[in-house]
Amino acid sequence: MPGYILPFLARGVENHMRSYTDILSKPHNQHFKDAITGIVEGADSLAALSRGTPERTWWHFFNESVFDDTQLLTKSANLLNNYQQTRSTKQSFLILDFTSVFKTGKGFEWSDWLWDEETDTTDKQGHEQVIALEYNPDKDCRKVLGMRRFYHTDKLFETEYSRDDFEKKLVTASRLLKTVHEETQAPEVLVDGEFLNGSFLVNRFEQYGFTWTGRIKRSVLATYSDEGGKSVTLSLADLAKKLQKEKKVKWKTVRYRRQKIKAFAITVRIPSLRNRTVRIAVCKNKQGKIAFIGTSKLQRDAEEIVRVYGYRWEIEVFFKDIKGNLSFGDYRMRSVGANSRWQIFTLIAANLIELVRKTQVEVVAKKDRLSWFNEAIQVMYNTGDITMGICVKLLRDIRSGGEEFKLALKRCFSLHHAKYYLYRRINLAGI
Repeated sequence: MPGYILPFLARGVENHMRSYTDILSKPHNQHFKDAITGIVEGADSLAALSRGTPERTWWHFFNESVFDDTQLLTKSANLLNNYQQTRSTKQSFLILDFTSVFKTGKGFEWSDWLWDEETDTTDKQGHEQVIALEYNPDKDCRKVLGMRRFYHTDKLFETEYSRDDFEKKLVTASRLLKTVHEETQAPEVLVDGEFLNGSFLVNRFEQYGFTWTGRIKRSVLATYSDEGGKSVTLSLADLAKKLQKEKKVKWKTVRYRRQKIKAFAITVRIPSLRNRTVRIAVCKNKQGKIAFIGTSKLQRDAEEIVRVYGYRWEIEVFFKDIKGNLSFGDYRMRSVGANSRWQIFTLIAANLIELVRKTQVEVVAKKDRLSWFNEAIQVMYNTGDITMGICVKLLRDIRSGGEEFKLALKRCFSLHHAKYYLYRRINLAGI
């Protein structure tokens, strides 16, 4: 095994960061590299980084430095498009979702109500971001294409948001697609119910040529026409009950991610969506709870609608990854502007990790003569898949001297490979 492979994983992150030199000054670039490295290496490194840098300097970099955040994030997405394993294709999907930050007496709290069972409320001062994530199920590749901030109250906007180079106005999620639609070949948008309204549907999704699939509220009115041409307008919940009672539909077993559910599909018109014709999958889980998934692709059956909508969950997994592995919620600053930039840098770090994961770690693990490498990772983290979390842990271990990985090698079944590697005394930290 070439001795340079493992150290090169960590060096690869640094090499990719060099591509930002053309849009950052030399001092900004050094701060940028330190920040990304600190985010990847975790809370301990972040704390050390904060101690090693004058507080005012670090605060100034995150809150008042003048450079283009959107350009930095766009650059990270373009880096992924330079490689075959991570390039955007027609099989990709664009996923939109919210993350929220509220200001409390203790500072800022990151809110993700899907994982932490918190509820989004607008009675607190805070700001939200809409994240645009591209996911390719064939390549199992995720990349962040964009982020937009907007605020709950004008008071917060006036008192906390002072940076000259940020947009000094209330920004809305509706501008996001305009920013990112040229950066992806994804033909379809996957969304939750908050995005499905007439404004988004016509002014954004259709304007930029996206089809869409998303969750629709059970209270939404829908007009259904039977084979005889007779029409009825009811809420989706009442309509589903009526069709079942009249035995006009039949449940079919389909798979939603890792679970089996029942579903059937109908075609309706929805007045609140500018009277668009929509294909609806009516879904029922094991507990009997009903949900409705709509799509603008009218040729789809219930099974395909449910399968495609299942990809939307990738953004929830992504939020969990960046919160658990990349310090997305570990705020070190006291202003909205600084914390917004912190989040952007976290998303850039996520793209860099994805690039290393798909172009280096997985490529190495899949080589037949290096199958022991994958075995060692499985022993190390008890999984057969190389996830973002594994990649981050592996990079951190390499930086700290590789002790955990060496122990995994000793436990590896292909001991002759492990012994060869260890006897060569490769210095994993020597980067």
